[in-house]
Amino acid sequence: YPSNMCIQGLNSVDISLAKISTLPGMVFNTLIFFLVITVAKQKIKSLDVEAWHGRMALGILLVIMYANQKISTTLLSFLNCVPIYDKKYLFINTDIECWQFWQILVVIILVLVTIPQSFIFLFGPSLLFAKRISNWQFILALFFPVPFLLHWSVLAIIEKKKLWQIGPIIKWG
Repeated sequence: YPSNMCIQGLNSVDISLAKISTLPGMVFNTLIFFLVITVAKQKIKSLDVEAWHGRMALGILLVIMYANQKISTTLLSFLNCVPIYDKKYLFINTDIECWQFWQILVVIILVLVTIPQSFIFLFGPSLLFAKRISNWQFILALFFPVPFLLHWSVLAIIEKKKLWQIGPIIKWG
């Protein structure tokens, strides 16, 4: 076992899962802060928090992108198998033989959540900028990407446009 492990008896898979276990709390705290600012705006009419909404939306987006990157890296490390003699074993823990039931669940999570979420990061901001979707719809789309991608695709088909043409592309300069 590595010397920097604080709890004896954990294997590499447990350590990898422990590293990403703080991410939901980080996302939750950011959303709570956003709600507090929204309620403060409603209670104190003179409080100018419009600038905060854009900053908070960007903050939430950055936290979710960071979480997505950490979760994706961890999930992909659970699929990294190496051949040892005539069998394949997990690279981070060679006591675990590859392609067990839980690894198939990892592939399903990657296909149904992580990969579609990348498309939300790609198309969502332009739809948000064009005011075609609300801030809350964008945030929900980050957590449930497949239904929103399907909905946006149907809208694009109805309007006879490509998905990336629904909202304008942000031009810099």
